[in-house]
Amino acid sequence: MNLSQQNRISSTRMRTGLSLLASLIFCCCSQPGFAIDALSQAYLEQGQRDFDRGDYAAAKKLFNKAALNLEPSSQSTLYAAAVYSHASACYRQLAAFHNDYQDLKDDDLAVAFLRRKLQPPGSGETAGTVEEDQTIAAFNAEDDPNKLPSSDALLNRATLASINRNYRLKLEWISVNYMRLAMKLQEAQLGPDSVPVAYSMESLGLLYSDFDSQLEEAEALFRKALAIRESKQGKSHSDVALNLYGLGTVLKTASDTHADPEARGVLRKESVAALERCLSILQELGLSKSILAARCLGLLSTIHITGPLEPLRAVDEFEDAYDILKKDSAHKKAFNEFKVQHKNQANLALGECTRLVVQAQNSRAPSSQLQPLLSRALAAAQRADNQVYIDYFQNLQNGLPNRRTRVSRP
Repeated sequence: MNLSQQNRISSTRMRTGLSLLASLIFCCCSQPGFAIDALSQAYLEQGQRDFDRGDYAAAKKLFNKAALNLEPSSQSTLYAAAVYSHASACYRQLAAFHNDYQDLKDDDLAVAFLRRKLQPPGSGETAGTVEEDQTIAAFNAEDDPNKLPSSDALLNRATLASINRNYRLKLEWISVNYMRLAMKLQEAQLGPDSVPVAYSMESLGLLYSDFDSQLEEAEALFRKALAIRESKQGKSHSDVALNLYGLGTVLKTASDTHADPEARGVLRKESVAALERCLSILQELGLSKSILAARCLGLLSTIHITGPLEPLRAVDEFEDAYDILKKDSAHKKAFNEFKVQHKNQANLALGECTRLVVQAQNSRAPSSQLQPLLSRALAAAQRADNQVYIDYFQNLQNGLPNRRTRVSRP
């Protein structure tokens, strides 16, 4: 599962979660006493349209304005959480896919706003000073950006000032902290064990995993969210399956990057367990042919490709995923991308199959054991359209009765 595919998966989850959150907000806003600033709401609605069109730079400007124009005295806590979640999603997309993006005026303002909102009471921080209030006023008035305080004035802590040297890091920081702020408000309004909070935990876990490589924190958030979902939605809910896919992804990344071989093995087993449970739930729900199942199978195959005596299992998993995507016309683009990755992955697996065949030959395994291995390897080579491996395994099959037949390895 490559990075762009994972980003699209999590982007889809963000869109779905934000839509659900918007529905919840609409219901709440219909209740008496729930006040929302009209200007902020206008910015949010226009930002949603830009977000849906994929114009993330324009959308985040509007979400930032929606955040700044929230009425402090209103009780629109969930509405504010939705604004912050949308802003986080926009900044995530900008950080991931727009390397040439920069907007010093707007993004420095977002940093100042978040610092003021998230600082602990009585911390003595300088966020929220008159200088920053003037910055916000200038932004809303669309004044000349040259009149704004410099970046150094806004990022006056060393840990924050350093992110100006890496603009992508600034975008990541804003995305993470908008989501932290959204989750903080949801916990206060709905309680720490509510389903919307679980969604925000998962979103924040994805951000930690993608941006900061804070994999332990990401794993902890996914596990907390999993416990909430199992308690509130049941252990076989489709959202539990989505969580397990995310958890398995984080654990696999941790396994790939951990310095301790023993820890890598443990994380690898936990990743496989989460992904296999995800597939089991999907099977139970009649969703075994869904795109999530295909993604899950694809990720499992990348784990098994390097496991002892598991390359054929990896081939089987990739072929199952391949078949799902091939038959699903709604995901033609995903299938075309997956087809290229499938071919590369299958070739790796075929190399491992070759090693297993040679080991079996060297150990003088009987033909009855070699034949099934060769049949599966040949089928995988044909699916991958790799003529070199097709010829190799066919020649081996043809020469099985005669052990002295020698075939050149690819």
